[in-house]
Amino acid sequence: MNISYLTYQPNIYPSSRKSTAKPSFTGGIIPEALTHVNIGSKADGFVGKIRVRIADGGEAILNVFKKRTNTNAENYKIVNDYNELIGEMDLVIKKITDYQRYDSTAKDPSHVFVDMLKNYTRPGTPDHNPNIIYHKDIGTRLLQIAQRRSDEALCNGEMRLNAKGESREWYFDVIGMKQLHPPSKSMYHFQIHNPNLLYLPAEAKEPLSRLHGGL
Repeated sequence: MNISYLTYQPNIYPSSRKSTAKPSFTGGIIPEALTHVNIGSKADGFVGKIRVRIADGGEAILNVFKKRTNTNAENYKIVNDYNELIGEMDLVIKKITDYQRYDSTAKDPSHVFVDMLKNYTRPGTPDHNPNIIYHKDIGTRLLQIAQRRSDEALCNGEMRLNAKGESREWYFDVIGMKQLHPPSKSMYHFQIHNPNLLYLPAEAKEPLSRLHGGL
């Protein structure tokens, strides 16, 4: 059975070995899973467990840690039972008041903005840690956490982010996100088109919540 850590010590990476630790899991209910957890109500520290796939076709159960970094800003770390950092996300909950409602892409422009999202085990990325076996679904689980926080904060599941070049197609093709301000002849002269600014449309919300089994 996996061990739940009450605290997380950051940046502990093995320097001389490749982690091949694979917690055994054959299905069923995960103890302390995030499935029905109100993440926003949890204190800083361990908040629950998630299931992900690993490179050889197996599965792993990982621990999620939360830390409030500022007003309406939160950091989430995904860590294995050996205290190795697998993935990380920073998000900001942006509640927009009535007089700021200028965005026509949604009835209420309040949203969660994903400021940073990383899978440290994914080969070919700038922050890849080659000492840890490749874990899949990390980005998906972090976005599902952000989506849950958007719902909990009464932002109706609205989510936005700036996609990096190497991940844009994944956000489009797998997550179903779209450009917030696609180029248009009707754009005002003061609007600057940012092709990397994406949002989660209504039709993609439920598929994301269920992707790879959900939280």
